Amino acid sequence: AAVVATYDNLGVKFSYPENWRISEDQTNAWPRSVSVHSPTEAFWTLMIYEPGTELEALVDAVRDALSEEYTDFESVPAEQTIEDVELIGCDLNFYCLDFLVQAKIRAMMLGVRPCVILCQGEDREFEELDQESLTMSISTDLHEDTMQKIGETAGHVWCYLSTEGPVTITKLTKELGEKKDIVLQAVGWLARENKLYFFEKGRNKLIGLIDEHGSPT
Repeated sequence: AAVVATYDNLGVKFSYPENWRISEDQTNAWPRSVSVHSPTEAFWTLMIYEPGTELEALVDAVRDALSEEYTDFESVPAEQTIEDVELIGCDLNFYCLDFLVQAKIRAMMLGVRPCVILCQGEDREFEELDQESLTMSISTDLHEDTMQKIGETAGHVWCYLSTEGPVTITKLTKELGEKKDIVLQAVGWLARENKLYFFEKGRNKLIGLIDEHGSPT
């Protein structure tokens, strides 16, 4: 199928066949997820988690959940490199309603957030999912578009805080006019560089800049 439709949300962007159906988790809680379903109900799901979770633990959790649900379950560890992005995971085989099903679990980092990709379909249609090209689309767009956006937003965050002083995430997001998820990843970027500090003032949690001497500004 020709790839003509594009998904662009949650800090990721990818293309998928026009005759596939897309569904997105509507909650604001993490993990967030988006799925693409083929006409034959094979599917591909991306799950994005909060920073701090180990990729190996996420792979194990998804695999264990599937193993509890299906019979004759087989799992083989797998590693993959796509567009210089390292992915870990496993390849699976199991039975569902007497049909042999293949699945792949892959985990990688999207900026500061760990994510898991689950690709699943009946044995005869598994190749239709084209998981590798979809993963490549995500990886490429992340590095070329999203990472650039996060970097640019980190610069805007630094400039705003240096001028206006400490502020809440809510106000910062509103003032910058950017998606909250991008702002949070930009803040995480600066925090890892030891350029931000966090503190409470009344009922509010604020962030501020740390100067070149390591002191709050």
